[in-house]
Amino acid sequence: MRHSWPMLMACISRVLGLLFLLHAGGAGVAGAATWKELSPYQRELIEVVLPEAPDSPWTREEVTAFLKDYGIRGSSYLAIGFLMRDEGGDHENALEVIRRILEVQNTRAKDALYGNWSTHIDRSRDRKDSNWREFVGTALIVARKSFGEALGPELVARIDAAVVQAARGSAIRDVKASYTNIALMSAFLMAEAGALEPDSGLREKGVAKARAIYEGFREHRTFSEYNSPTYYGVDLRVLALWRSLAESPELSSWGLEMERELWRDIGQFYHAGLRTMCGPHVRAYGMDMMPYTALTGLAIAMVLDDPDLAPIPGSEVYRRSGEWTSLTLHAVLGFRVPADVVADLRSFSGPRQV
Repeated sequence: MRHSWPMLMACISRVLGLLFLLHAGGAGVAGAATWKELSPYQRELIEVVLPEAPDSPWTREEVTAFLKDYGIRGSSYLAIGFLMRDEGGDHENALEVIRRILEVQNTRAKDALYGNWSTHIDRSRDRKDSNWREFVGTALIVARKSFGEALGPELVARIDAAVVQAARGSAIRDVKASYTNIALMSAFLMAEAGALEPDSGLREKGVAKARAIYEGFREHRTFSEYNSPTYYGVDLRVLALWRSLAESPELSSWGLEMERELWRDIGQFYHAGLRTMCGPHVRAYGMDMMPYTALTGLAIAMVLDDPDLAPIPGSEVYRRSGEWTSLTLHAVLGFRVPADVVADLRSFSGPRQV
Protein backbone atom coordinates (compact mmCIF):
# COMPACT_ATOMS: atom_id res chain seq x y z
CA MET A 1 0.00 0.00 0.00
CA ARG A 2 2.90 2.36 0.55
CA HIS A 3 3.36 2.64 -3.25
CA SER A 4 -0.29 3.57 -3.87
CA TRP A 5 0.00 7.39 -3.64
CA PRO A 6 2.97 7.80 -6.07
CA MET A 7 1.35 5.34 -8.47
CA LEU A 8 -1.96 7.25 -8.30
CA MET A 9 -0.21 10.55 -8.97
CA ALA A 10 1.68 9.05 -11.92
CA CYS A 11 -1.56 7.76 -13.43
CA ILE A 12 -3.24 11.15 -12.99
CA SER A 13 -0.25 12.87 -14.63
CA ARG A 14 -0.35 10.52 -17.62
CA VAL A 15 -4.08 10.99 -18.13
CA LEU A 16 -3.84 14.77 -17.89
CA GLY A 17 -0.90 14.77 -20.30
CA LEU A 18 -2.79 12.71 -22.85
CA LEU A 19 -5.81 15.00 -22.57
CA PHE A 20 -3.54 18.00 -23.13
CA LEU A 21 -2.04 16.40 -26.23
CA LEU A 22 -5.43 15.62 -27.69
CA HIS A 23 -6.62 19.15 -26.99
CA ALA A 24 -3.48 20.63 -28.55
CA GLY A 25 -3.77 18.53 -31.68
CA GLY A 26 -1.01 16.13 -30.71
CA ALA A 27 -0.69 12.81 -32.49
CA GLY A 28 -0.06 9.51 -30.76
CA VAL A 29 1.88 7.36 -33.15
CA ALA A 30 4.05 4.26 -33.32
CA GLY A 31 2.75 2.77 -30.08
CA ALA A 32 0.78 -0.47 -29.99
CA ALA A 33 -0.63 -2.76 -27.33
CA THR A 34 -0.12 -5.83 -29.51
CA TRP A 35 1.97 -6.89 -32.47
CA LYS A 36 -1.13 -6.95 -34.69
CA GLU A 37 -1.88 -3.31 -33.91
CA LEU A 38 1.33 -2.24 -35.62
CA SER A 39 0.99 -1.39 -39.29
CA PRO A 40 2.43 -3.79 -41.88
CA TYR A 41 5.29 -1.35 -42.55
CA GLN A 42 6.12 -0.95 -38.86
CA ARG A 43 6.23 -4.73 -38.48
CA GLU A 44 8.38 -4.93 -41.60
CA LEU A 45 10.89 -2.50 -40.08
CA ILE A 46 11.20 -4.52 -36.89
CA GLU A 47 11.44 -7.83 -38.75
CA VAL A 48 14.60 -6.60 -40.48
CA VAL A 49 16.44 -7.75 -37.34
CA LEU A 50 13.86 -9.81 -35.42
CA PRO A 51 14.45 -13.48 -36.28
CA GLU A 52 11.52 -15.39 -37.68
CA ALA A 53 9.40 -17.12 -35.05
CA PRO A 54 10.45 -20.78 -34.86
CA ASP A 55 7.84 -23.51 -34.53
CA SER A 56 9.34 -24.56 -31.19
CA PRO A 57 11.68 -22.96 -28.64
CA TRP A 58 15.39 -22.79 -29.42
CA THR A 59 17.91 -25.12 -27.89
CA ARG A 60 20.46 -23.66 -25.48
CA GLU A 61 23.01 -23.67 -28.31
CA GLU A 62 20.64 -21.70 -30.54
CA VAL A 63 20.04 -19.14 -27.78
CA THR A 64 23.81 -18.79 -27.39
CA ALA A 65 24.18 -18.22 -31.14
CA PHE A 66 21.48 -15.53 -30.99
CA LEU A 67 23.21 -13.76 -28.09
CA LYS A 68 26.54 -13.86 -29.93
CA ASP A 69 24.92 -12.45 -33.05
CA TYR A 70 23.16 -9.49 -31.41
CA GLY A 71 25.15 -8.83 -28.24
CA ILE A 72 23.64 -8.29 -24.80
CA ARG A 73 21.98 -4.92 -25.46
CA GLY A 74 20.53 -5.90 -28.84
CA SER A 75 19.34 -9.22 -27.43
CA SER A 76 17.53 -7.46 -24.58
CA TYR A 77 15.72 -5.28 -27.13
CA LEU A 78 14.82 -8.20 -29.37
CA ALA A 79 13.52 -10.23 -26.42
CA ILE A 80 10.90 -7.49 -26.10
CA GLY A 81 10.11 -8.01 -29.78
CA PHE A 82 9.60 -11.73 -29.14
CA LEU A 83 7.23 -10.98 -26.26
CA MET A 84 5.32 -8.53 -28.41
CA ARG A 85 4.98 -10.82 -31.44
CA ASP A 86 4.38 -13.99 -29.34
CA GLU A 87 4.27 -16.52 -32.18
CA GLY A 88 5.64 -20.05 -32.26
CA GLY A 89 8.57 -20.33 -29.86
CA ASP A 90 8.78 -16.56 -29.25
CA HIS A 91 7.59 -16.63 -25.65
CA GLU A 92 9.99 -19.29 -24.37
CA ASN A 93 12.85 -17.82 -26.39
CA ALA A 94 12.28 -14.39 -24.85
CA LEU A 95 12.32 -15.84 -21.34
CA GLU A 96 15.49 -17.82 -21.98
CA VAL A 97 17.26 -14.84 -23.56
CA ILE A 98 16.40 -12.71 -20.52
CA ARG A 99 17.59 -15.44 -18.16
CA ARG A 100 20.92 -15.62 -19.97
CA ILE A 101 21.26 -11.82 -19.92
CA LEU A 102 20.69 -11.78 -16.16
CA GLU A 103 23.51 -14.29 -15.79
CA VAL A 104 26.12 -11.88 -17.18
CA GLN A 105 25.39 -8.97 -14.83
CA ASN A 106 28.28 -7.96 -12.57
CA THR A 107 27.06 -8.55 -9.00
CA ARG A 108 30.37 -7.81 -7.25
CA ALA A 109 29.39 -4.89 -5.01
CA LYS A 110 32.89 -3.43 -4.62
CA ASP A 111 33.72 -3.59 -8.33
CA ALA A 112 33.81 -0.35 -10.36
CA LEU A 113 31.41 -1.97 -12.84
CA TYR A 114 28.97 -3.17 -10.17
CA GLY A 115 25.50 -3.71 -11.61
CA ASN A 116 26.77 -3.46 -15.19
CA TRP A 117 26.30 -5.99 -17.97
CA SER A 118 28.84 -7.44 -20.33
CA THR A 119 28.44 -6.08 -23.83
CA HIS A 120 28.84 -9.56 -25.27
CA ILE A 121 28.43 -13.13 -24.07
CA ASP A 122 31.77 -13.97 -25.68
CA ARG A 123 34.39 -12.63 -23.24
CA SER A 124 36.87 -12.01 -26.03
CA ARG A 125 34.39 -9.53 -27.57
CA ASP A 126 33.26 -7.86 -24.32
CA ARG A 127 34.06 -4.11 -24.34
CA LYS A 128 33.14 -3.38 -20.68
CA ASP A 129 30.98 -0.36 -21.44
CA SER A 130 29.57 1.28 -18.28
CA ASN A 131 26.53 2.50 -20.22
CA TRP A 132 25.19 -1.05 -20.47
CA ARG A 133 23.77 -0.60 -16.95
CA GLU A 134 21.36 1.94 -18.37
CA PHE A 135 20.70 0.42 -21.78
CA VAL A 136 20.03 -3.11 -20.56
CA GLY A 137 18.49 -2.06 -17.24
CA THR A 138 15.86 0.14 -18.89
CA ALA A 139 15.07 -2.58 -21.45
CA LEU A 140 14.46 -5.05 -18.63
CA ILE A 141 12.11 -2.56 -16.98
CA VAL A 142 10.14 -2.26 -20.23
CA ALA A 143 9.89 -6.06 -20.45
CA ARG A 144 8.86 -6.36 -16.82
CA LYS A 145 6.24 -3.58 -16.90
CA SER A 146 4.80 -4.34 -20.34
CA PHE A 147 4.84 -8.15 -20.21
CA GLY A 148 5.11 -9.00 -16.52
CA GLU A 149 2.41 -11.67 -16.52
CA ALA A 150 4.05 -13.43 -19.46
CA LEU A 151 7.39 -13.48 -17.62
CA GLY A 152 6.12 -15.18 -14.49
CA PRO A 153 6.79 -14.21 -10.84
CA GLU A 154 10.18 -15.89 -10.54
CA LEU A 155 11.70 -14.10 -13.54
CA VAL A 156 10.06 -10.80 -12.54
CA ALA A 157 11.70 -11.09 -9.12
CA ARG A 158 15.09 -11.71 -10.75
CA ILE A 159 14.63 -8.71 -13.06
CA ASP A 160 13.70 -6.50 -10.11
CA ALA A 161 16.84 -7.56 -8.24
CA ALA A 162 18.98 -6.89 -11.31
CA VAL A 163 17.40 -3.45 -11.81
CA VAL A 164 18.19 -2.49 -8.21
CA GLN A 165 21.81 -3.58 -8.57
CA ALA A 166 22.15 -1.68 -11.85
CA ALA A 167 20.64 1.42 -10.24
CA ARG A 168 23.05 1.22 -7.30
CA GLY A 169 25.96 1.07 -9.71
CA SER A 170 24.51 3.94 -11.73
CA ALA A 171 24.15 6.03 -8.55
CA ILE A 172 27.81 5.45 -7.70
CA ARG A 173 28.89 6.41 -11.22
CA ASP A 174 26.59 9.47 -11.13
CA VAL A 175 26.89 10.79 -14.71
CA LYS A 176 26.32 14.51 -15.21
CA ALA A 177 22.96 15.76 -16.47
CA SER A 178 24.74 17.11 -19.57
CA TYR A 179 25.55 13.53 -20.66
CA THR A 180 21.98 13.59 -21.90
CA ASN A 181 21.10 10.15 -23.23
CA ILE A 182 22.78 8.22 -20.40
CA ALA A 183 21.58 10.69 -17.75
CA LEU A 184 17.97 10.28 -18.91
CA MET A 185 18.23 6.51 -18.56
CA SER A 186 20.13 6.73 -15.27
CA ALA A 187 17.48 8.96 -13.70
CA PHE A 188 14.70 6.59 -14.76
CA LEU A 189 16.62 3.50 -13.63
CA MET A 190 17.27 4.93 -10.15
CA ALA A 191 13.73 6.24 -9.71
CA GLU A 192 12.26 2.87 -10.68
CA ALA A 193 14.63 0.96 -8.41
CA GLY A 194 13.67 3.34 -5.62
CA ALA A 195 10.04 2.31 -6.09
CA LEU A 196 11.14 -1.30 -5.60
CA GLU A 197 13.24 -0.43 -2.52
CA PRO A 198 11.67 2.68 -0.95
CA ASP A 199 14.27 2.96 1.83
CA SER A 200 17.28 2.86 -0.49
CA GLY A 201 17.36 6.56 -1.38
CA LEU A 202 17.50 5.64 -5.07
CA ARG A 203 14.17 7.26 -5.88
CA GLU A 204 15.36 10.58 -4.49
CA LYS A 205 18.61 10.36 -6.46
CA GLY A 206 16.73 9.52 -9.64
CA VAL A 207 14.26 12.37 -9.27
CA ALA A 208 17.09 14.81 -8.42
CA LYS A 209 18.94 13.86 -11.58
CA ALA A 210 15.74 14.08 -13.61
CA ARG A 211 15.09 17.56 -12.20
CA ALA A 212 18.61 18.68 -13.16
CA ILE A 213 18.04 17.42 -16.71
CA TYR A 214 14.65 19.12 -16.91
CA GLU A 215 15.93 22.46 -15.59
CA GLY A 216 18.81 22.38 -18.08
CA PHE A 217 16.37 21.59 -20.87
CA ARG A 218 14.02 24.46 -19.97
CA GLU A 219 16.72 27.10 -20.51
CA HIS A 220 16.92 26.60 -24.30
CA ARG A 221 14.26 23.88 -24.84
CA THR A 222 16.89 21.43 -25.98
CA PHE A 223 19.68 19.16 -24.72
CA SER A 224 23.46 19.38 -24.45
CA GLU A 225 23.82 16.58 -27.01
CA TYR A 226 22.35 19.02 -29.46
CA ASN A 227 20.57 18.33 -32.76
CA SER A 228 22.08 14.85 -32.99
CA PRO A 229 20.50 12.26 -35.31
CA THR A 230 22.18 9.66 -33.11
CA TYR A 231 21.44 10.75 -29.56
CA TYR A 232 18.13 12.52 -30.10
CA GLY A 233 16.84 9.08 -31.05
CA VAL A 234 17.84 7.67 -27.65
CA ASP A 235 16.42 10.76 -25.94
CA LEU A 236 13.05 10.35 -27.66
CA ARG A 237 12.83 6.73 -26.63
CA VAL A 238 13.73 7.40 -22.99
CA LEU A 239 11.39 10.39 -22.72
CA ALA A 240 8.62 8.11 -23.97
CA LEU A 241 9.73 5.72 -21.23
CA TRP A 242 9.44 8.47 -18.60
CA ARG A 243 6.06 9.54 -19.93
CA SER A 244 4.51 6.08 -20.24
CA LEU A 245 6.04 3.87 -17.54
CA ALA A 246 7.58 6.01 -14.77
CA GLU A 247 6.31 5.37 -11.25
CA SER A 248 7.44 8.90 -10.36
CA PRO A 249 4.81 11.56 -11.23
CA GLU A 250 7.65 14.06 -11.66
CA LEU A 251 9.35 11.98 -14.35
CA SER A 252 6.03 11.27 -16.03
CA SER A 253 5.17 14.97 -16.27
CA TRP A 254 8.65 16.16 -17.29
CA GLY A 255 8.96 13.36 -19.83
CA LEU A 256 5.68 14.33 -21.45
CA GLU A 257 6.75 17.96 -21.80
CA MET A 258 10.32 17.31 -22.97
CA GLU A 259 9.24 14.67 -25.48
CA ARG A 260 6.82 17.13 -27.07
CA GLU A 261 9.37 19.96 -27.16
CA LEU A 262 12.18 17.74 -28.46
CA TRP A 263 9.98 16.68 -31.38
CA ARG A 264 9.37 20.39 -32.08
CA ASP A 265 13.12 20.97 -32.13
CA ILE A 266 13.58 18.09 -34.55
CA GLY A 267 10.80 19.44 -36.76
CA GLN A 268 12.59 22.77 -37.08
CA PHE A 269 15.83 21.23 -38.31
CA TYR A 270 14.48 18.36 -40.39
CA HIS A 271 14.37 18.71 -44.18
CA ALA A 272 11.69 16.29 -45.35
CA GLY A 273 12.72 16.64 -49.02
CA LEU A 274 16.31 15.62 -48.33
CA ARG A 275 15.36 13.37 -45.41
CA THR A 276 18.19 14.78 -43.32
CA MET A 277 18.80 16.94 -40.28
CA CYS A 278 20.24 20.42 -40.87
CA GLY A 279 22.21 22.92 -38.87
CA PRO A 280 24.96 22.67 -36.23
CA HIS A 281 25.12 19.62 -34.03
CA VAL A 282 26.92 18.00 -31.11
CA ARG A 283 27.94 14.30 -30.99
CA ALA A 284 26.63 12.90 -34.25
CA TYR A 285 27.98 10.41 -36.77
CA GLY A 286 26.65 12.61 -39.56
CA MET A 287 23.61 14.75 -40.32
CA ASP A 288 22.48 12.88 -43.46
CA MET A 289 20.45 9.91 -42.22
CA MET A 290 20.27 8.13 -45.57
CA PRO A 291 23.81 6.68 -45.73
CA TYR A 292 23.82 5.26 -42.18
CA THR A 293 21.32 4.15 -39.55
CA ALA A 294 20.50 7.05 -37.23
CA LEU A 295 18.25 6.41 -34.25
CA THR A 296 16.29 9.60 -34.92
CA GLY A 297 15.70 8.41 -38.48
CA LEU A 298 14.27 5.14 -37.18
CA ALA A 299 11.94 7.05 -34.86
CA ILE A 300 10.73 9.24 -37.72
CA ALA A 301 10.23 6.17 -39.90
CA MET A 302 7.97 4.60 -37.27
CA VAL A 303 6.01 7.84 -36.85
CA LEU A 304 5.48 8.49 -40.57
CA ASP A 305 4.71 4.84 -41.35
CA ASP A 306 5.59 5.38 -45.01
CA PRO A 307 8.57 3.75 -46.77
CA ASP A 308 8.72 6.58 -49.30
CA LEU A 309 9.26 9.15 -46.55
CA ALA A 310 11.40 7.20 -44.08
CA PRO A 311 14.88 8.74 -43.47
CA ILE A 312 16.68 5.41 -43.27
CA PRO A 313 19.28 3.68 -45.44
CA GLY A 314 18.17 1.08 -47.93
CA SER A 315 21.29 -1.08 -47.91
CA GLU A 316 20.82 -4.40 -46.11
CA VAL A 317 24.27 -3.89 -44.57
CA TYR A 318 23.11 -0.78 -42.72
CA ARG A 319 19.67 -2.20 -42.02
CA ARG A 320 21.31 -4.95 -39.98
CA SER A 321 23.07 -2.47 -37.69
CA GLY A 322 22.71 -2.73 -33.92
CA GLU A 323 20.66 0.46 -33.85
CA TRP A 324 17.84 -1.31 -35.69
CA THR A 325 17.07 -3.48 -32.64
CA SER A 326 15.79 -0.39 -30.77
CA LEU A 327 12.66 -0.42 -32.97
CA THR A 328 11.11 -2.96 -30.60
CA LEU A 329 11.20 -0.36 -27.82
CA HIS A 330 9.78 2.29 -30.17
CA ALA A 331 6.88 -0.04 -30.88
CA VAL A 332 6.09 -0.87 -27.26
CA LEU A 333 6.50 2.65 -25.84
CA GLY A 334 5.13 4.70 -28.73
CA PHE A 335 5.75 8.38 -29.45
CA ARG A 336 3.56 11.41 -28.89
CA VAL A 337 4.26 13.91 -31.68
CA PRO A 338 2.50 17.28 -32.11
CA ALA A 339 0.39 17.28 -35.26
CA ASP A 340 2.18 20.29 -36.78
CA VAL A 341 5.52 18.52 -36.33
CA VAL A 342 4.19 15.41 -38.11
CA ALA A 343 3.29 17.70 -41.03
CA ASP A 344 6.88 19.05 -41.12
CA LEU A 345 8.24 15.51 -41.07
CA ARG A 346 6.07 14.57 -44.02
CA SER A 347 6.84 17.50 -46.32
CA PHE A 348 9.23 20.45 -46.43
CA SER A 349 7.29 23.61 -45.65
CA GLY A 350 9.87 25.97 -47.15
CA PRO A 351 13.08 27.85 -46.24
CA ARG A 352 13.25 29.04 -42.64
CA GLN A 353 15.74 30.52 -40.23
CA VAL A 354 15.96 29.22 -36.67
